[in-house]
Amino acid sequence: MGALANPGLPGSFSFDTAIYASAGSNYGGVPALSQYTIYDTPDPAYVTPRINISVFANLGIGAPWPFPNTSVPLNGHVCIPRGRGPFPLAVFAHGNHDPLSNSTSGYLYLCSLLASQGIVAATIDVNFLNGGNFGENDARGKGWGSEAVRLLLDFAFRDLNLERVFVQVFATNVAAIRVYEKTGFSREGVLRKAAHIDGERVDVVMMGILREEHAGI
Repeated sequence: MGALANPGLPGSFSFDTAIYASAGSNYGGVPALSQYTIYDTPDPAYVTPRINISVFANLGIGAPWPFPNTSVPLNGHVCIPRGRGPFPLAVFAHGNHDPLSNSTSGYLYLCSLLASQGIVAATIDVNFLNGGNFGENDARGKGWGSEAVRLLLDFAFRDLNLERVFVQVFATNVAAIRVYEKTGFSREGVLRKAAHIDGERVDVVMMGILREEHAGI
């Protein structure tokens, strides 16, 4: 697809929004978590499994989450443009420094704008990691980042039937570039001094992978 004329304005695509979530969370039984009750009744076609994050992270302190870190739900929204596509995919894992303040609304607004521009856009709610967490740095060097990218690629190519996935990475983020290369991405170009970080201009590396290049297909 070409460059967006103004991604801050709605585009011409109609789209559908679905809620996906793991069954049995029962946020409604915890008054402090009433903002999350939308995940108590996910679309039957979008019920997700739970995952065990105990090997690399604890739940955030400050909220009475109704699940342990050994059985964390996969919750979020996905906005899907109507039409044959192919459509690019954008995924946002999000949280809020105050775990009792659900950050979904802002990201759902962003996903709605992207979907109206012909982009499949999804949120992944990780608010449960905020609020005084510790232990997450233990994940570094254990391959969890690579595995997460592989799972997203499986979803993109198998479920969404995309032909291509691309990312843009700050050239200074060497670890992320290594992960993308490890999972099959190729460097496709460099936007020189395209980003402004901490008062300095840095390059942005463009990377992409085609359907036939993904080992999971």
